[in-house]
Order: sequence, then C-alpha cells, then structure tokens
Amino acid sequence: MKTVTYQPIDCNLYDVLVSFAMSNQVVNITYQNTLGKSENISERIQDIFTKQKEEFVLLKNGQTIRLDNLKKINDQKFGGQYCSI
Repeated sequence: MKTVTYQPIDCNLYDVLVSFAMSNQVVNITYQNTLGKSENISERIQDIFTKQKEEFVLLKNGQTIRLDNLKKINDQKFGGQYCSI
C-alpha cells in the first residue's frame, strides 16, 4: 500500500483517546489496516506517542495504529476534521 501523508486527528478526538487510555478499559477499535481494509479489535490503549512527526496509539497487545487510520472507538467516530498544528 502507498504511504499516505499523516493527517493529525481532531484535537477533541485526541482528548477522547487520552481518556480511554487513562481509564484502562477495553475498547472496541475500528481502523484501516496497511492494506486499506477495515479491521476491528477489542483491546486496552496503553499509550499515545509521536514518531517521525506521526502520532500512534499503542495497544496493550503491542500493536500500534497510526491515529489517522482510526475510524471508530466504541461509539466515537474518528476522521473528517483535523487538528491544525
């Protein structure tokens, strides 16, 4: 799959991610994988970090997902609006 330029997520959604991480609850995550297909996983968010100017979520199972590939966590939809940095 062609690498797409990272687009920062909406600042309010970033706050939602932090809240999920701090609660240590299992969340249902829908995201776009590296092949461009939608996947679902239920897992705890361990950390949110930046690497080479891209932001990622680290799950308890060790998996990382680039934030702009997130589509939905629980009932909270991601995508569309971006945070201007």
